[in-house]
Amino acid sequence: MEKIALLTLSLLLTVAAIQPALGAETPITILRLIHDRDKTNGFDLDGDGVVTEIDFFLLSVGWDPTNPGVFAPAPTIDSFSEMTSSETILITGTGQPFTYVEFINGLESTRASVNGDGVFAAEISLNPNTINRIFISSVDYTGQKGRANPIEVIQDSQPPEVHIDFPANNSELTNEAVTIAGRVGDRLTGFMGLNVSVNGAPAQVAIGIGPNGTFERSGVPLEMGENVIQVVGTDALGNTAMKEIALNRVPMTGPRMMQASGDGQSAMVHMELPQPIVIKMTEEDGVTPFPNKIVNFKVIRSDGRLAASPGLPSGSRSLMLQVRTDAQGMAQAYWMLGGDAGCGNNRIEVSSNSISGTIFFCASGNPAPPSQINIGSGDNQRTETGGSPPEPLVAWVNDSCNGVADNPVTFTVVQGDGLVNGATQVTVNTSQTGHAKVVFRAGTFPGNQVVKADFSGNPMGPAAFTLFAVDRIENSPTLFTGLIYDNAYCPLGNATCFLQVAGDFFTTQSNDDGEFSFQDLPDGPGYLHVNASTIDSRNGSPLPPGITYPDLSYETVVISNALNSLPTPVLLPPLAATNTVSFDNSEDVVLTIKGIEGLEMTVEAGSMRLRDGSVPNPSNPAMLSLNQVHHDDVPMPMPDGVAPPIAWTLQPSGATFDPPIEISYPNMTGLPAGAIAYFLSFDHDTGQFEIVASG
Repeated sequence: MEKIALLTLSLLLTVAAIQPALGAETPITILRLIHDRDKTNGFDLDGDGVVTEIDFFLLSVGWDPTNPGVFAPAPTIDSFSEMTSSETILITGTGQPFTYVEFINGLESTRASVNGDGVFAAEISLNPNTINRIFISSVDYTGQKGRANPIEVIQDSQPPEVHIDFPANNSELTNEAVTIAGRVGDRLTGFMGLNVSVNGAPAQVAIGIGPNGTFERSGVPLEMGENVIQVVGTDALGNTAMKEIALNRVPMTGPRMMQASGDGQSAMVHMELPQPIVIKMTEEDGVTPFPNKIVNFKVIRSDGRLAASPGLPSGSRSLMLQVRTDAQGMAQAYWMLGGDAGCGNNRIEVSSNSISGTIFFCASGNPAPPSQINIGSGDNQRTETGGSPPEPLVAWVNDSCNGVADNPVTFTVVQGDGLVNGATQVTVNTSQTGHAKVVFRAGTFPGNQVVKADFSGNPMGPAAFTLFAVDRIENSPTLFTGLIYDNAYCPLGNATCFLQVAGDFFTTQSNDDGEFSFQDLPDGPGYLHVNASTIDSRNGSPLPPGITYPDLSYETVVISNALNSLPTPVLLPPLAATNTVSFDNSEDVVLTIKGIEGLEMTVEAGSMRLRDGSVPNPSNPAMLSLNQVHHDDVPMPMPDGVAPPIAWTLQPSGATFDPPIEISYPNMTGLPAGAIAYFLSFDHDTGQFEIVASG
């Protein structure tokens, strides 16, 4: 009896020592629980062979190892930096004491213990120069994982892209000062801000989207002789890039021409500048006016138009205008800007026969009032009930060409019981690029979830995001299924499918109906790769000779105890032999698509490197092919409401080209002469289409 009393006293003292961590449970209640559990497994409830404070905590919350019930509640994450140039990021937060928090980033998994105070910290390795989607979930005492909720961290240690477009390198100028203009961009953190300096002084910058930002600095002084112009671009994380050009200032000889007024103005796109652009022509002395001399004004960038009189409509204007100087030697033009917004992105060249030097004017275009809202990204995702999909919902407010900043956008859940930023309705302002972003979290009911995004005064319809919530079914297997068709929706058989989930690797083949299935999977973010080289049937019949298909890859998420799938079938366009050429890097080749006139891609000799880093050569050439993809069957979602009239696939996938491929593209949408268009390419680092060039 004395030993029992001493044991009871010892237990009471131990319980008293940890009472703050146990909540309101009394020692007697805990002793009763200990007594009940002692009939089966003693005090070692977590089964680690020793009795610790964790076992007392499990008792305090009434945990039953034979019936663990639901998984631990999702952890709460402290604020963190959404972008960094570091190789790792520290993530801290709170969770249920004595559980774990699991972090999955790509194929790497990290676990952090939650201590008795409910606090955890984890140093997570980041994949370089990409958007890291880190899935975070709780892991309870039995190893059961809770819902995985994602966060995004951009790792960006790459410098921005800088191009000096104006004036051209090695130009000869007579001006005392010049405007320097060009493009700047950063595909990762550029949307957070870019800075440009020209010879150490700041330039004006319009960040644009991706690499299509623009910059301008006017009044850059020029000394006689050679002048080195140095332009430095800096992104939000301090990564820098530098470009240089040389400009040669020469003395004026003979009659001369100079700017009088009108340079550096700005106006709304498709609107006339407030003041005309004016030049002055003089005799060689620089004072005596030179009257009745023909002056040529010419638009050299964007689709602006010129007129000799103000207020004329665009249809009455032209890309080139000839004006005679008046008695004072002055000539002027009224300039209506083009459709693309930016800094110094509209340019005029002024020249006159037998007059030394060329004069340039630059102007900046500002977006028009918003006229529509489009889905930017995040549509058609799947997520677990109570969880968030991999990507946030992003809407783009624009004037049909340019994003509009600081415009309030209201996101409303119209189907399902999900939330956006924790509410059924929330209003957020657009960023510098015109994008508005919210985080969606599904409710308790599975099925379709719909969120609409709109702004006040929108003359068009709202943007509608559709998502699908999947529920776990206890004791059900974890499956992943899909369909593989060509872009005429004919099933393709024996395609090899590779799926990587949480560090594990699985493989299977599609059957004659194009169906494939994986069973008994772990849960977490996954990567599906479809290898088309093994396809041997179409519509259940042997594949005709000479027909091949490209490989495709997808990022996905596998939910435990549920049937998982891609939101759409895998659609593979056939690769025509007539569009294939052999390339050994020794001479330029031109790629075309049979039946599409005007589309050409020129690949320069020595420019190509394959995915594995090897270089094609005469003994081991690469087979390059360019093939059309139905524009409404592009396998990955297009951003910002883009609907190209033609899309293509360039094979082999994963190849890189330096210098880049030169593209000539037919004006299938009837853009006006001089209009700026953008080329998009799917970026496997960011998992979405990105603007890669302008034309």
